[in-house]
Amino acid sequence: MPLFIDALKEYNKNEIKWTVPRRGTKDYEQVMKIMNSLKTEPKQSKKEPKQQKEPKQTKKEPKQTKKEPKPVGKTAEKPLNVSMSSG
Repeated sequence: MPLFIDALKEYNKNEIKWTVPRRGTKDYEQVMKIMNSLKTEPKQSKKEPKQQKEPKQTKKEPKQTKKEPKPVGKTAEKPLNVSMSSG
């Protein structure tokens, strides 16, 4: 679908500075005629057609190895003998 900006490019192709005509003027009608003529012309594609991509795998297998957490703070080399006595 041709845009108004494409018609303005065609309208201002020989000008150093662009002009944008106001609605209802003769120049605006010329731009609209250019835009309508662009609708009938087939658009030439500059880009090559896209190649079909292979679908990506969405789920990955989980890693089998798990790291054990490192101890935090001081660690006792020998088990502590703590007895809880009531009384």
